[in-house]
Amino acid sequence: MHNSFASTGRGHGTDLALVAGLLGFALDDTIIFLA
Repeated sequence: MHNSFASTGRGHGTDLALVAGLLGFALDDTIIFLA
């Protein structure tokens, strides 16, 4: 992750979003929010 994502990504859930995307989860999948 680069620029602003490098410093704020974890707090904004970017790390979860990247992993969920790689695993093929849908954008509105509720399991993402349970992590």
